[in-house]
Amino acid sequence: MKEFFLYLVALVIPVFFVFIFLMSAYNRLATLRKRCRDALAELQTARDEADRETVRKKYAAAIAAFKSARSTFPGPLIVLLFRIAPPEPLPATDAREHPPSVANGYTAG
Repeated sequence: MKEFFLYLVALVIPVFFVFIFLMSAYNRLATLRKRCRDALAELQTARDEADRETVRKKYAAAIAAFKSARSTFPGPLIVLLFRIAPPEPLPATDAREHPPSVANGYTAG
């Protein structure tokens, strides 16, 4: 019985710390994802061009942080387990942000 208890303790303690590690990684990815959503919502309500440019930079930084966290361990595992979707791409405001074939409604081919 004593050996069983020791084996149980030897398994439970590492599993507990792995669980805490994975949940902190999940929390980080979820927080970064929320930051992307908040920046996108702020971008859609921006009033002037200077404000939009500031929010675009904030959104780009949030996406870069999310992609960085998603690409390092345990990010890919967390994304697969919890199906965390990538952030939406930055919406285009005019034709200068698209290649000419897309801006004119034509596709390459």
